Amino acid sequence: MITKEEIDKYIEAYSKGTPLISDEAYDQLLEEYVKANGEASRPFTRAKQSTAINDIVGTLPKCMGVEIPMREGQDTYKDWKRRKGIPDDALIIVQPKLDGGSVACDLKSLQYATRGDYDNGESEDVTELFNSHNNEMMNIGKIMNLDLASAKFESIISRNYFDNTDIFKDKKRPRDAMSAILHSRNIDLANQFIRLIPLRVLDTTGKQYVYMGDLNNECAELHAADYDGIKGFIDGLLDKGAKTIDSNGLEYECDGVVVSWVDRLDGHIIDECAIKILNMVKETKLIGITYQMGTTGRITPVAILEPVKFGEVTVSRVTLSNLARVQNLNMNYGDTVRVMYNIIPYLLDSYHDGEGLQIPLIDKCPSCGTPFNMRMLKIVECTNPHCNARKLGSIIKYCKHMKMMGLAENKINDMWDAGLIHDIPDIYKLTSEKIQTMDGYKEKSANNILKAIKNSSTAVPLERWLGSIPITNVSTNTWKSIIGCTYGVGAAEKFIERLKEVINKNEGPEELICEFRIPAGCGTLTINKIAEGLRLNWNIIKDIIQNNMVTFKQSVIKKTNGVKVGLSGTRDKNLIQCLEDRGYEVMKYNDSCAYLVIPYPDYQSDSVNRARKKGKQIITIQEAYDKLK
Repeated sequence: MITKEEIDKYIEAYSKGTPLISDEAYDQLLEEYVKANGEASRPFTRAKQSTAINDIVGTLPKCMGVEIPMREGQDTYKDWKRRKGIPDDALIIVQPKLDGGSVACDLKSLQYATRGDYDNGESEDVTELFNSHNNEMMNIGKIMNLDLASAKFESIISRNYFDNTDIFKDKKRPRDAMSAILHSRNIDLANQFIRLIPLRVLDTTGKQYVYMGDLNNECAELHAADYDGIKGFIDGLLDKGAKTIDSNGLEYECDGVVVSWVDRLDGHIIDECAIKILNMVKETKLIGITYQMGTTGRITPVAILEPVKFGEVTVSRVTLSNLARVQNLNMNYGDTVRVMYNIIPYLLDSYHDGEGLQIPLIDKCPSCGTPFNMRMLKIVECTNPHCNARKLGSIIKYCKHMKMMGLAENKINDMWDAGLIHDIPDIYKLTSEKIQTMDGYKEKSANNILKAIKNSSTAVPLERWLGSIPITNVSTNTWKSIIGCTYGVGAAEKFIERLKEVINKNEGPEELICEFRIPAGCGTLTINKIAEGLRLNWNIIKDIIQNNMVTFKQSVIKKTNGVKVGLSGTRDKNLIQCLEDRGYEVMKYNDSCAYLVIPYPDYQSDSVNRARKKGKQIITIQEAYDKLK
C-alpha cells in the first residue's frame, strides 16, 4: 500500500525537476492512494487546485475584433456584449492581455499554481519558485482594502531581459523562456528574470476585482459601447509593437486586451472577455492556388505565395477556407496580397494588380474526377465513396480519433503509398515484417506502430470508436447520447451484443437504425447521416467486430441517490468527485436538478435566473462542501 510519505517524496522530487518515476507511474500510485484514503486525501499537486485558486483561473472567452471580425465567421466584442445583455453605458476596464502564463496564489496558504488545463483541473504547484513574492502578495489586500482569498498573476519575462540575455538565445519569444524556467524548476532564474504581474483578485465573499497596480497607466475605463475607445486602446498597443510598459520602464509583450464589465458601486467584475489583436501584416505575391482534400472529402483551397517572413516564421501557404472565399477574392496569378499572421496566417485581400490570368474555381475532385455540387461553395466535397483520397482521409481520421499516437499522418501516407493499407481494417492486419518492407522502417519503429495500434484499440469507449467511423458531422457525444437513450443502463454492452447479433444473422444496418431512439436535440438530418454512414461503412464495421480488432470498455454503473446537482460558473473537479462518490448526479444545470452550485453568493447567470424562478435551492461551492462533511 502506497503511503503519504512516499507520495510526498515523489511530489517534492517532481517540484524540483528531478522526478523519481514517470508521470504515468506516479498517476497510478496517486490514484491507488486516493482510492484507499478517500478523495479528500488527494495532495495539492498537478491534479488538484485549492478552491481559492480554482475560482479565479477560468479561461476567458475570446473575441477577434471589436465591431468587425478579423476573419470570416468569428465573434467580435460587439457580439459578446450583445449576448451578455451589457448596457451601452455600463462601466468597462480595458487592460493589456500579457503574453505570458497564468499563475494563481492562494493567499491563505500561500500556495502558487499554474492555471494548467482548466477543463480537467490539472495544474502544477510552483510554490517553491515564487514564495519569495509572499510579502508582495500579502500587500495587495492592504492596497485594495479587501480581505482576499486569492490572486491571479501573469508570469512573464520582459522583452528587455529577453533580448539582452545569452541563455535565452535559443528561444523565439519571452514566453518560451518563461515556460522553460517553470519547467526546469530553476529558482535562481525564476527570481532573476520572471516577474509576477497581478491582474485579478478574489475576495473571501467570492467577488473578483481587476487589479491594475503597476499597469495602472496602461489601463482605461470606458463605456461598454465605446467601440472607438477600445479600438484606440488597441491601436495604442500596436503603435508600441504590441507591448505594454510597467512603472519601471520594462516592456512586456501583449497578444490582446482584456475587457472587464465591472459593477459601478463596488467595482467587482460581472463578466469579461479577451480581444485578440493581430498586428503582423505583410505583402507578398500570389503564385497560384492548390486544393487539399480533408478526411471527410471536403475540399479546401490553399494559396501558394512567394515566401514572406514573420519574425522566425516563413509563410508560403495560406488556407482560404472554402471555394466561396476564392470566388469573393477574385484574384489573378501574380497579384500582390496582404497576409496577416498571429498563430496561423490569413490572407486579408488582394490589390488585383497581377498581369496573369484570373484563377479559376475547381469544379471536380482532383483525385477521382467526380463533379462537385457547386451550389454551396462554402461546403464543397467529393461524394464518391470509392475515391482514393477520401478512403485515405478516412483512415487518417480513424487513427486520429482512436488516439493511435504512434501512427502519425506521414506514416499512414507511407503505408498507403506502399500498398500496405487500403481501408481501415487493414491497420489491424499490419505485421512487423510488412512495415519493415518500407524504406526507413526498422524493427523498433515497426513494433512501436503495432504497440500504438494495440494500446489504442483495447478497452475503448464505445462512443469513441463509433465517432471514428467515417460518418460526416456525427460526433462522439452524439453517438453517446443515441446509444444511451436507446439502451439505457449498460448501453455499451447491449449495443455491441445487438451489433454482433445483426452481423451474425447477415442482416444490414437497417435493423439497428430502426431501433434507435432519438435523444432531445438530435435532429432528423443527423439520423439520416448516421443511417447513410452505417450503410457505406457496414463492411468495415463487420470486419472489425467479427475479427475482434477492437475491444470495448465496460460500462461503469454508479449507484445514485436520485438527486441531480447542476453547476454554473464552476468546474471544481474535487467537488464533482465528492458529490458523485456520495451518489449525486452532477451535470450542467437543467430544471430536473434539485440544487444549483455557483462559485460565490452574488454570481449571476441564465442558470441562476432559471433556478430561482423554479424555486430550486442555490448554494455556493463552499456550502456544497459543508453539506458533504
